[in-house]
Amino acid sequence: MVSKRGVKILSIDWDYFFSDQSSFDWSMNENNFLYYDFIWSTRAGAWHMVTKEKALDVMVANQEALKGFWDKVCPHRPLSFIVAESHLMLFHYLKAMNLRNCGITNFDAHHDCGYHKNIKDIHCGNWVYHGIKKKYIGDYRLIYPDWRVESPEPKPTFGAFMYRTFASIEPEEYDIVFVCRSSCWTPSWCDNEWLKFINARTCLDRLVLPQPFKEESWLLTPRKLNMEEAKKAAEQQEEAFRLIREQHANLPIAP
Repeated sequence: MVSKRGVKILSIDWDYFFSDQSSFDWSMNENNFLYYDFIWSTRAGAWHMVTKEKALDVMVANQEALKGFWDKVCPHRPLSFIVAESHLMLFHYLKAMNLRNCGITNFDAHHDCGYHKNIKDIHCGNWVYHGIKKKYIGDYRLIYPDWRVESPEPKPTFGAFMYRTFASIEPEEYDIVFVCRSSCWTPSWCDNEWLKFINARTCLDRLVLPQPFKEESWLLTPRKLNMEEAKKAAEQQEEAFRLIREQHANLPIAP
């Protein structure tokens, strides 16, 4: 039985394994089911007008980071392995289980300590702030992906966490492992790798938390991706950019 005080939790956001996606940052909305699934058929066809990079080529899981991850970070079998859609669900889990002063080690591309002055409403971007405030979290360690060194995000307004690099991580034993897919940020064409990742870790007890808009099996099967729609969207975007380039090419040059 896990103690209700001082529980050690390994938390992993699937977006940790993806490179800097700022050039394909379409924003998100966890309250809109379209961002979870359908929109990826359109995003799959996206390409960058300047670099000519295609989303399908850029938005892929980092194989080096995935290789041997569990052995490096958590070689021991946890008591519980929790699969969820969003980190917001971890906050609700801590609250429901009345877990206090938990030590959380979080692998994430975002610190989730709040990014705006108005942080009254609890969501995936500020769950850490509220977890610390409510004393569900006593110690918070964040491990950013390596690319965050060159592309830092705004720091929180309070001393919330200790940042560490992956190279400095030593294997530890955790009571609970929590993994969220963050489907608004991570592409559906990498879902097979997501399933390999979560299925590679054995545990005594696996729990799939209820998902917004979806059935429980939502996170245990690949999302549907219509490649025909993706190709059509790519062709439409390319044609639109071609017309823009032609229009600019015909503009008179200012003296």
